Amino acid sequence: MSASATGGLRTDGLRQEESGLLHYADAPPMQAHRRYLWQADGEGLVVFFDDGRPFHRLGPDHLSDRHYCDPDIYDVRYDFSQWPLWTQSWQVQGPRKNMSILSRFQRGG
Repeated sequence: MSASATGGLRTDGLRQEESGLLHYADAPPMQAHRRYLWQADGEGLVVFFDDGRPFHRLGPDHLSDRHYCDPDIYDVRYDFSQWPLWTQSWQVQGPRKNMSILSRFQRGG
């Protein structure tokens, strides 16, 4: 997927919005759009879908998590070691899914 992400700090947390063109196997390309809300939770962060459902959480001692989207499983690992460049690495498994997704984020100019 080629995409852009924007974000902004609000009183309820950090809003992240992604949009782009998704290429998946032999299917025709499709427009993709997703919004997330990041909120502080003690020493960590919780990431929510735009509708308020919890997605996954991170902490200083765990930069990976698992999200169940029945029947699929999404495992994510974050890497902030080259901040302000950071990545999300996803492994997705399910009856019709077996993929790796790598997203790189950097501050725009």
